[in-house]
Amino acid sequence: VRSRALQPRQWHPVRRLPPVRKVRAAPPVPHPPCPLLTPRLRRYLGSGKYQTENGQTACDSCAAGSYSAAKGSTACELCAAGGYCDEPGADSPSVWTPCEPGRWSSEIGLNRSSGCVACGEGTYQPTTGANSSVACRACPRGTASAALGLASCPDCVAGTFMHETGASA
Repeated sequence: VRSRALQPRQWHPVRRLPPVRKVRAAPPVPHPPCPLLTPRLRRYLGSGKYQTENGQTACDSCAAGSYSAAKGSTACELCAAGGYCDEPGADSPSVWTPCEPGRWSSEIGLNRSSGCVACGEGTYQPTTGANSSVACRACPRGTASAALGLASCPDCVAGTFMHETGASA
């Protein structure tokens, strides 16, 4: 087995590089309008906003009665019947507020509590979020009411009675 002696490395002198030339940058080329929902536009489209057209520089907020939970939306979703969404620019269906007991709404995209309709005389509705007038029940025997929008019908006072269902006092 032969062993080789290590040869010392030879070092070369450092060469000087030529000076850096300054190059003038070309003028920026105007970009065409961004196509709808490019990654660049998606970055600016936050939830609660939407954009339906190409080449826009801003997003529109969803109107009250609707929401947009996803970034990059091209439309807002309407809030469910049985309640309302009164907050513009909503980014979640959690802003939906159910109609109170004694009231109902079949309207999708309702944007105000006054749109919840009161159950009529001689009826009541005990739950929140009713989406049809069918939810209004007739006052049972032994109760009566001429009031609107009740969650329950009051009992007849002592000395009186009601033998009919759905009667108003």
